[in-house]
Amino acid sequence: MLRVSAQSTGNTSLNLHAITNPESAPSGIQGGASLTAFAEAAVTNSSDLPEARGRLKRELGEAALVDAAAVVGNFERMTRIADGAGIPMDERNVEFTREVRESLDLGRFASARLPA
Repeated sequence: MLRVSAQSTGNTSLNLHAITNPESAPSGIQGGASLTAFAEAAVTNSSDLPEARGRLKRELGEAALVDAAAVVGNFERMTRIADGAGIPMDERNVEFTREVRESLDLGRFASARLPA
């Protein structure tokens, strides 16, 4: 989704590798490092969450923090429902996301199981 929305807004400087390797280069997204740190801390229930939340609020403002929290919550909800119901990724999405998954080596994560 990030790749498509960036393309639709003309953002050609997007670096998807910054999502899984923040040291690789800037993401090309305003506040990208803060957003990544916040999302990572939120989904892992890290003790770094208060610091990440404060950094995001200082850098992008309270409204952006609220939006980021809503996005994290929504993605967590969708993933838990799909996982809990045993819903595999459909073949169309497997093909649509193949290039990004391979480029970022997402298969190395245990949660990256795809249908055979």
